[in-house]
Amino acid sequence: EKHMQYNIGLDVVLWRGLLRAEIDVYYKYIYDIIDAMGGEEPSSVGGYFPGLGNINKQDFRGFEVSLTHENKVGDLKYSVNLTGSYTKGRWLRYSGDSPNTPDWKKVTGQRIVAMQVLIADGLFQSQEEIDNSPVLRAAEGNLRLGDIRYIDRNGDGIISYEQDYGFVGKSSTPEFVGGLNVRAEWKGLDFFMRWQTGLGSDVALSGQYRSGVIDNTSFTRPFYNGGNSPKYLLERSWTPENTEGEFPRLGLEIPAGNNNLWGSTFWIRNGNYLRMKELEVGYTIPKSIMSKVGISNLRFYVSGQNLLTFSKLDKYNIDPEAPSVNNGYYPQQRILSFGAKLTF
Repeated sequence: EKHMQYNIGLDVVLWRGLLRAEIDVYYKYIYDIIDAMGGEEPSSVGGYFPGLGNINKQDFRGFEVSLTHENKVGDLKYSVNLTGSYTKGRWLRYSGDSPNTPDWKKVTGQRIVAMQVLIADGLFQSQEEIDNSPVLRAAEGNLRLGDIRYIDRNGDGIISYEQDYGFVGKSSTPEFVGGLNVRAEWKGLDFFMRWQTGLGSDVALSGQYRSGVIDNTSFTRPFYNGGNSPKYLLERSWTPENTEGEFPRLGLEIPAGNNNLWGSTFWIRNGNYLRMKELEVGYTIPKSIMSKVGISNLRFYVSGQNLLTFSKLDKYNIDPEAPSVNNGYYPQQRILSFGAKLTF
């Protein structure tokens, strides 16, 4: 494969150093990416074409910005740093897209690692709806009230992975990542705070790898292998008494007959978040006092990590920084600590 990249950068210092700005805008073009060429030709051609070729293309565009303000007012010394990074990648050409590939399944034009799912249309509320709706072949005969209803995207009267699965929503990776760092010192007191945000991502409660392959989660396979399920799942699932439930009915069907475990828009949630990553407050005893007892420096501090998180995923007890399939992922911990630093 080959790469071509353009960058425009700007560094500015204003008002005698009170404001410093660093801005970088870029465009990256990747072409001649090697891949199988099976999708380039219709099946009627047979196998008489090259197996591999340098034909795929991608591009990425975005910017990085850093704004810093530093100042001293009397005994107060402080600094504020705001950072942001935006990246959006897309497929310009993908060899797996054949002429008869439905538009919603074509990779060309889509974001890199965009989600592929079925489109949900609420939950079945009556047997008449089930009888008159296209259904998944694998779930035929197992459908119940409270199961997810899907839209037949190609209109053939059947819901299938081959024809109705397609690109919907965003990637699980934020397009924009930003941060805010604040420092201050005043008469022995010191303060530091760091915030982090991720914007422009979707999270699949059904669990989905970057390749689009679905996985089992406590949402789609409750009580899997005799395990527990979250209390909120039990309280907010569909029942005849709670037909407006947030989740489908609970069931123990094996994967082959489970209508609700398939990746769909029903399970997609907004992955945006704002998190206080770090907070620390300290106090250093004046040297004029400590020198009398032979101590060079004594500082007391209290600090915390991940103290606050604002995200629509909080109600599911999901870490917004976790991958969609969190195999082996250890969730972010809320940590509070205190201590003293003594120097002789």
